[in-house]
Amino acid sequence: MYTLPAHRSQGLARQLFEKCIEECKKRNVKGIWLHASKDGEPLYGFRGFNFKGSEESYCSKKACI
Repeated sequence: MYTLPAHRSQGLARQLFEKCIEECKKRNVKGIWLHASKDGEPLYGFRGFNFKGSEESYCSKKACI
C-alpha cells in the first residue's frame, strides 16, 4: 500500500492494515510477510512485525494470533 504525502498522518494506512490483519485472522493465516519502506516501519512495528534482514522484509506471527 502507498499513501500519498498529502494524505499521510490521518490513520488511513493503519485502518487498511488493521482490516487486512482481521481478514487474515478470519482465514486462519499463521503468519504475514511484507516488504515495506522505512517510512512504514512505525506502522508495522506497532503491530509486532520485526525486520528480517534484507529488502526491508518484515514478518509477524503475533499479528495473526
